[in-house]
Amino acid sequence: MSYNVISSSILKGGGVESIAVGVAGTGYVQASTTVAVSGGGGSGTTATATVTNIVGSIAITTAGSGYTASTTVDLVFTGGLGAGGVAATGTVTTDGTGVITSVAITTAGSGYTSAPTVSFVGLGAGSGGVLTASITGAIGSITVTAQGSGYTSVPTVTIGGVGASATGVAAVNDLVSRVIASGGTAVGAVIVARVNGRVEYFQTVS
Repeated sequence: MSYNVISSSILKGGGVESIAVGVAGTGYVQASTTVAVSGGGGSGTTATATVTNIVGSIAITTAGSGYTASTTVDLVFTGGLGAGGVAATGTVTTDGTGVITSVAITTAGSGYTSAPTVSFVGLGAGSGGVLTASITGAIGSITVTAQGSGYTSVPTVTIGGVGASATGVAAVNDLVSRVIASGGTAVGAVIVARVNGRVEYFQTVS
């Protein structure tokens, strides 16, 4: 049954449509990771998280000497990526004496199966500098397995299990509570969802 909708009264009150990763966190293990959705006036939402390995830290194993003083260059990460993985990026900095003093991760990458080798070029004719990367588990994605219903505000998403600092951000569907159809008849409720920014009607309940 379909209707030519003339007007509708839209209320928040649907299910959780999707959950985006806010902060990926560190130290997560796939087998122990859980996702809990609470608050917002609704219930019944379930979701699962996928853990991916990222470059969590880079240690200056040996500072070296004789490099160009007070300069910063890009790092090169080699190896360790699984199929479909994304390489990390970062920088290394020397001080006024030409010694490596700091390393920064610009993007942590994803999909590592082992720690990559870290190298650099452009620091001059120095030698001895050794950098060592370590990988850690981070939340790569969250999949809603049951949307639930009755949410009147965005619920809180909590990532549990081994690991720390990860967050998720929920997006709630819209619920049209009353619809005026072409004949002027009030029809029950229509469940709608946003698809690429456009509201689409999926089911009419008479």
